[in-house]
Amino acid sequence: DNENENENGNESVPDSVVFPSPSSSLVSYLNEKTGSSYRLTAKVQERIDSLLSSGYSYEDMVRVIDTKAVEWSGSEKMRAYLRPSTLFGDKFEEYASAPIPIEVEREQKRQESVAVLKARKKEAEELLAGIEKAMRDIEATPEGIRGHWNRYEALADDKILTEQEIRTITERLEGSQ
Repeated sequence: DNENENENGNESVPDSVVFPSPSSSLVSYLNEKTGSSYRLTAKVQERIDSLLSSGYSYEDMVRVIDTKAVEWSGSEKMRAYLRPSTLFGDKFEEYASAPIPIEVEREQKRQESVAVLKARKKEAEELLAGIEKAMRDIEATPEGIRGHWNRYEALADDKILTEQEIRTITERLEGSQ
C-alpha cells in the first residue's frame, strides 16, 4: 500500500511540497518584470485576496503588471509606482478595465515571437545533435562512410541546412532583443 496514494488510488502530493500562493506568485512575477525585490506583506496579501474574491482573475492581475510595466518603465517618475501597493490598490479596477496600449500589445507579440524562435532553435539543436550522432554511428561501422555513402551524404546535407537554420534563428533572436 503506497502512502502517497489517496483513497481513489491516485497519487497525491507529499505534505512536504509547498505551492506558492497566487499572491506570492504575483509579487514574484512583478519582481521579475521590473527588477525589483518586493516582499509579500499582509496588506498586499489581503488586497490580492480581496480582488480574487471579487471576481478578478490571476490573469487579470498579470495583465495589469505587464501593461503597467511597459507603460511606466520608461518614466523615472512612474517607475516608482510599479509596486504591489499601487498595482493592486484602489485603482486596480481602472487598470484592469483599460484597453491594452499599442506598445504593450507590440511588446507581448515580440515576446511571443521570441518564445517561438527559442523553441524552434531548441528543436533545431536537438535535430542537429541527432544528425551528428547518426553520422558518428555510420563512421563507427566496419564499412565506415564508404559502406553507407548515400545515407551519410544525406545526413551531411541535413546537417548543413540545420546549422544554417540555427544561425538564422540566432540572428533573428539577437535582432529582437
